[in-house]
Amino acid sequence: MDNNKVIINILNNMKTFDILIKINKFNQLTPKTASRKDLLECLHEAVPVHLITHRKLDIPEFFRVRKNDDRIPFNTHDDFWYPPANKANIGRLNKKNESMLYLSLDPATPFHEVRIQPGEYFTLMMYGYKSDKKLFALLIEGLSMEKQKTLRELGLTETGLVNYNTINNLIRSEMIKDVGKGTEYLYDITNLIKNLFDKDNSEQAFLYSSVNNYQHKNCAIRPNAADSILECTGCIFGKLLSYSDNGETVSIKPLKRTMQKIEKDRIIEYESFCGNGIIDLKMFNK
Repeated sequence: MDNNKVIINILNNMKTFDILIKINKFNQLTPKTASRKDLLECLHEAVPVHLITHRKLDIPEFFRVRKNDDRIPFNTHDDFWYPPANKANIGRLNKKNESMLYLSLDPATPFHEVRIQPGEYFTLMMYGYKSDKKLFALLIEGLSMEKQKTLRELGLTETGLVNYNTINNLIRSEMIKDVGKGTEYLYDITNLIKNLFDKDNSEQAFLYSSVNNYQHKNCAIRPNAADSILECTGCIFGKLLSYSDNGETVSIKPLKRTMQKIEKDRIIEYESFCGNGIIDLKMFNK
C-alpha cells in the first residue's frame, strides 16, 4: 500500500498532456518491425506507473473451450490442462515455451476466444476449486472508472483519475487486439505489459478483458497455481449452432458429457445427451 501511495501521488501530479504525448509516441511504433528494446522503452514512458490491484476470484466455476477438429471427444488429462512448456506457443500473457492455463469467467466468452464457428465441434470444460483456497488475480487493466469512489478513497484527485484512466485505456486497447495467424507479434506487447507489473514472476494469475467484449474477463493462470488450487470438474462435447444477442448468447447442441473430475491415470467416461435439446450459454459479469 505504501508503494501505491507513492504512485497515487505521482498520478495526481503528472501532466495529462505529457502522458498523451508519450502514448502517441508508443502508438506510432510499428509492432511488426519495431525492436523489443524500442517497444519496451516507449511502453515504459507511456505507462510510467500503475496501481497494482488484485481481485479475489471467489466464483464457483471457470470455463474453457477447445475445438475438436476430428469430431472425437478428448480422452486424456493433458487435453484438459495447460500445455507442457515445450509445446506452448506464444499467447496473450505467455512467452513461447511458457505454460499458462487460460480460462474465462463465463461459459460463452471462451467460444469467441477460440473462434469456434457454427457447425464446428468443441469441448466446453469446467473448472472449480479443490478447497477453500482461492485465486488472487492481478488486474492487468487496473480498476475501471466505475470504481471512482474506491479510487477517490485511495487518494486520487480529479487529475489523478484522468491520468490513471488514460493509462488504463492504453493497456486495454493493447490487451483486446484481435490476434490471428500472421499477427502473433502483437503478443510481444501484451507480454511486455504483463512484465511491467510482475517483474519477479510472483503473481498466481492475471485478469484481463475479452477480445469480444471488454466487460467480460479471462484469467491466465500459472501452472503452479493451477495445479495446487484448481481441478477440472467435467465437460460437454457438442456442436456450435449459432451466436445471437451480439454474441452474448451461444447456442450449442450437446452430444456427450462427463461430470467426473478429470484426473491423471483415470479413464474419462462420457454419457450421451438424450433428445434434440439445445443449450443457450450466456455471458454474464462476475
